[in-house]
Amino acid sequence: MTDPDAMRAMAGRFDVHAQTV
Repeated sequence: MTDPDAMRAMAGRFDVHAQTV
């Protein structure tokens, strides 16, 4: 997994989940 797009999408989703929780 060395794709910036995939990493950004994963980080964005994790960030959103962390903020929502």
